[in-house]
Amino acid sequence: MSPEAQIALARHFGEPEVHEIFASADSYPELSMLENDASKPPEINTWHTDVTYRKAPTLCSVLNCLESPEVGGDTLFLNTQLAYETLSPAMKTLLLESTLEHDVLKVYRGTNYLERAGGDEKEAELKRKNPPVIHPAVIAHPVTGKPGLLVNATHGTRFTNMSRLESHHLLNLLCEHQQLPEFQVRFEWEAGSIAMWDNFSTQHYAVADYYPQRRLMRRITVAGHEPKAYVSPHAMAAA
Repeated sequence: MSPEAQIALARHFGEPEVHEIFASADSYPELSMLENDASKPPEINTWHTDVTYRKAPTLCSVLNCLESPEVGGDTLFLNTQLAYETLSPAMKTLLLESTLEHDVLKVYRGTNYLERAGGDEKEAELKRKNPPVIHPAVIAHPVTGKPGLLVNATHGTRFTNMSRLESHHLLNLLCEHQQLPEFQVRFEWEAGSIAMWDNFSTQHYAVADYYPQRRLMRRITVAGHEPKAYVSPHAMAAA
């Protein structure tokens, strides 16, 4: 897939956006190059939903593999809607009333990604342009209205309606629950592979088992919407 074709594909779903930190492809600011090798170790091999530190997170992503390692480098995806469905009624009730703060610097502070983007100066810029945001813990999908969790430890810092201790343990519990293998699929890359995903119903994890081999990906994302809290039919009927 050419850069132009990748951009055209993304435009079918909305307006392409530019990432705050990832390096852009030459002449294509909306295309990010994710390059890892012996000199650039992978650093964001964590479960996350893209850019939940923004007021309006990414709607969807199109990732094109340009170079794959001989072994490894898969991407795992999990279903945040199924993860929510399988929670107990009591936990669902708690989460429907909860909000989570998200911060861009939680994962990027101290990484080579930030250093290459400008170091301390870039960190100050991120603090200014991307202050922490608060999202509902359970969101309604923008197309289907189906409920799903918007909770990840990569960008999520604290539940705003709880004590620090409660927040810490609940965040860990929900991450452990979402990461059950029953909610996951595994995508095996090869050169030329293309994957797309719905950012409002998934999390993903780029497995870093290929280091120090080379892995080169070209990424484009589509601007999304501000997440809306899910309101259960029971609560709507009561209102």
